Amino acid sequence: MLVALTGTPGTGKSTIAALLEEKGFRVCELEELARRCGALRSYDLVRESWEVDLEVLERSIPKERPLILVGHVSHLLPVDISIVLRCHPEALGERLVAKGWDAAKVRENMEAEALGVVTHETMEKTRAFEVDTTSASAEENARVVSDILSGRGGGHEAGTVDWSEVILGWY
Repeated sequence: MLVALTGTPGTGKSTIAALLEEKGFRVCELEELARRCGALRSYDLVRESWEVDLEVLERSIPKERPLILVGHVSHLLPVDISIVLRCHPEALGERLVAKGWDAAKVRENMEAEALGVVTHETMEKTRAFEVDTTSASAEENARVVSDILSGRGGGHEAGTVDWSEVILGWY
């Protein structure tokens, strides 16, 4: 099984992936893989991010299974299931500011989270689940992801997390 652990930047993907790896899950960080395999193309100065060649990245995915692909583009690859980490937009903004992100990039990601952009993208391609990482510890969130991977994902189907009302207060 090939699994996407995805979500807006700042939702906890790498932290949770590290905990899953400690539990024996095989994990592949896509940002690191993209650098190693030459999948990074042009750098967008405005968005402060790299364009990734998904075909090159896909060809470079390790063949061992099961495997968890970690990254905010993982759900765009041919995976069996996607687990979208979600975070309340205001809390997400605080996390990104603490990481030193500039205000425009923080706002863009808060809006994407409020609109559920990643969830909608995953639902179009594969079976998807959501985990709200806003308040629970990283360990608890890793346990929930582990449960989903073990077939106990009830209550975490995509569409269960909804921050859309938050965006109404911004405009």
